[in-house]
Amino acid sequence: MNIRDNIVTSYTDTPALISGKVPSHTESTAKEGQSRAPSADTVSLTPSAQAQANKANADSPNPANTDNPVTDKSVFSEWNKSYQDKVYTLAQLKTNWLAESERMVEEHYGIKAQGDDTLTVLFNDDPNVGYLAAVSYFPNQDDELSRATDQVLTIVTSKFPQGQDENGAYKPFYGDRTIAHEMTHAIMGQTMDMDALGEWFKEGAAELIHGADERVLYQLSAVNGDLEDGYNDQDVAAFAQDTSFFDQWNNSSEHYAKGYLAVRFMHQDIVSHGGAGIKDVMQFLTDEKMLATGNATVDDALAYLAYQGKSSYGSEQEFKDAFAQQAVTQINNLNLYNEDTGAIGGYDVDNGEIKTAESVVDNTTKSLPSEPLKGYKDVLFQDPNTTYSAYS
Repeated sequence: MNIRDNIVTSYTDTPALISGKVPSHTESTAKEGQSRAPSADTVSLTPSAQAQANKANADSPNPANTDNPVTDKSVFSEWNKSYQDKVYTLAQLKTNWLAESERMVEEHYGIKAQGDDTLTVLFNDDPNVGYLAAVSYFPNQDDELSRATDQVLTIVTSKFPQGQDENGAYKPFYGDRTIAHEMTHAIMGQTMDMDALGEWFKEGAAELIHGADERVLYQLSAVNGDLEDGYNDQDVAAFAQDTSFFDQWNNSSEHYAKGYLAVRFMHQDIVSHGGAGIKDVMQFLTDEKMLATGNATVDDALAYLAYQGKSSYGSEQEFKDAFAQQAVTQINNLNLYNEDTGAIGGYDVDNGEIKTAESVVDNTTKSLPSEPLKGYKDVLFQDPNTTYSAYS
């Protein structure tokens, strides 16, 4: 294991976490101007499985055009609804969903927006957009440490799970879970250089915050089209064999499932070595000295944690190789049929309390509508009666 001395020395000389420095970011780092709606297959499993398909596709990246926004696509499937209750969704965002998502990310990842930026929340009424929600920013407006500024959270009203329910409609992929996913991207984006991170890590971290066992179960069961029969050893082997998600991310539900598993396994490996799990990685990625020197990467974070004896892997490539070799065993050790979603801090991942699809985002907590996020200077909400078609 080759530990890079410069990473170990420079990071040791700085605080583990820059206090109050954790902004918001987005999922995809592809620089793109428009999104197109993909064809989506939505299949319900048997009651014992209760999982659904989710796909989101993005246009080809255009790195040369820095005037185009970076858009984070939601990981969830296309949902068609005849009635969109913007007012109810807006109320939930103001009084619970945003604040609780912020609390979850701070508790489990140790990061929080820096407090000097604005988040704008918009509704997109374009029926042709193929994702539920997105966090966007302009790369040419990044700060001096390549952290995102002036982010926009867009909710696609024709797809977003809305309804007169505190969770936000569709089980198990409720609206509150969608917002938790997106706010993970937002807060990561404002605190770290998202362009230096692989899509698998960014999406996996956003999935881990609320759990993605339902997604994994569906993907395993759908390998050979045997949805009614669940999955078997052959299905697990076929699913684990393809590790292209690490380097050739395609926005498919399969890749989101695998990204989630990879980040979950990384978290559990660090915890097994006495560390704080993914929180240790996030602290490294938000360190301002690492950002300033261009060393705020997962590769460098693992090198430092291995030096501390908190990781089995001294580089990102070592981790990828180990995941490919151990994926079948790791998957077979999962409990995908219980009520726990597989969220960080929950029963399956950390022996904590059971976090169900309904309880993983705590809707009993309430915030002041005038101050829904502590980590942002301002949160601007679009009038729900106004139609705004982003990326159209």
